[in-house]
Amino acid sequence: MRDKKSPEPAPALDPRVAKSRKAILAAAARLLAAGGTSDISYTRLADEAGVGRATLYRHWPEPLDLLLEAMELVVPEIELGEGPIGERLMRELGRRIDWFNSSICGAVIASIINRAAEEPRIRRMRDRTLGLSTKMLRDAIAQAARSGELRPDTPADLIAKGLVGTLLFDRHMLGNSLTQHGLSELVESLLSGWRINRLR
Repeated sequence: MRDKKSPEPAPALDPRVAKSRKAILAAAARLLAAGGTSDISYTRLADEAGVGRATLYRHWPEPLDLLLEAMELVVPEIELGEGPIGERLMRELGRRIDWFNSSICGAVIASIINRAAEEPRIRRMRDRTLGLSTKMLRDAIAQAARSGELRPDTPADLIAKGLVGTLLFDRHMLGNSLTQHGLSELVESLLSGWRINRLR
């Protein structure tokens, strides 16, 4: 029997390659914020990033690969800590207020809405980012219900969707700037009827 060889470690990324990738993704993020996916072409990206188009094609042979990586890069992850559920939601969503208010958030949301129905990879990206964030909120709310902080019949899924959906609608459909005070009122309105011991 032949001895199994240990897998070879992945080769280190050339610093010049890493630098050009970083510059290209930063340029893609700026173009996303400025005009959405319609403004992203390899010609414009090459000019914006200060690289040749050949460099773009070496890194991302398919433009959609670059778009997906840029979009995933700019969507912040939700990381819920410990504590009463109201504080956890306020703390984590409060850290995301600036992102919700940003033009790049609007560009990413618009791109997902416009392209997810016809492009399976955009759909999967949506599920990995926005879908995962909503799931994490739902799981935290369900945990609070199991621990006795909220009523056992608390509709965790509806509350999580209500949080994310209200924030996105208020900002990117109605054009209102989100504030910490408004977020606090939203969290309280969605949780108040389900609390058992009135913890925040």
